[in-house]
Amino acid sequence: MNITAKTDIGRVRSQNQDSYAVGEFSPSLGWAVVCDGMGGPAGGNIASEIAVQTVSEGLNRLLHAQSTGDDLRRAVAEVIKAANARIFEMGEANSDLTGMGTTLVLCLLHGGAVTVAHAGDSRAYLVGGNEIKRLTNDHSLVQNMLERGEISEGEASTHPQKNIITRALGVSPEVDFDLAEHNISPGEIILLCTDGLTNLCEDGEIAEIAEGTSIETLPSALIDLVNERGGTDNITVVAISL
Repeated sequence: MNITAKTDIGRVRSQNQDSYAVGEFSPSLGWAVVCDGMGGPAGGNIASEIAVQTVSEGLNRLLHAQSTGDDLRRAVAEVIKAANARIFEMGEANSDLTGMGTTLVLCLLHGGAVTVAHAGDSRAYLVGGNEIKRLTNDHSLVQNMLERGEISEGEASTHPQKNIITRALGVSPEVDFDLAEHNISPGEIILLCTDGLTNLCEDGEIAEIAEGTSIETLPSALIDLVNERGGTDNITVVAISL
């Protein structure tokens, strides 16, 4: 398994509120989590850091090299709920942090499959053979409008309310997240990212760059492209291959 990751503040923000962590239990079992904080200069940064720390500690406590698919699904649900509770409780206890939250996208690669969980608009992709498949569906106001047929794909990409998300960790006592499993073949890449990448880089461009770039340099190549286009937000990219 090969895991490469990078985060960058971008060209506009004064602080990087993205956080990520990666790990590997065996050559066939690895994980990664990416979070994008929200809720002001202090709150967003704290929320994403708490989520990543809680997920990392929880997975390392609950899983091991021989963990099965059922173990993985239970662990994913437990660590996400724990992260949500920690963020929400901290926001309730400190008025300066009230309302803080974070997106989350979490993946566990196990054998020839990947378990993906997410809340918000940070994404997971399956990339290979110059093709790309989005494994997550944005939890956002604009995505809801798109699914109802109220706007087109082109309008969605430039909509002024594009940054409004409908699910996040830490904003309420309970968190609603999606959980799914997908097959992955040798040579294919699982790519996790925040919207700092996808706001300025189309899915097809990600696939094209991945096809001509080694996995070791893929996160840097994508971040460099986005920064050349203005780097209007923090950017985080994690790439994993079997």
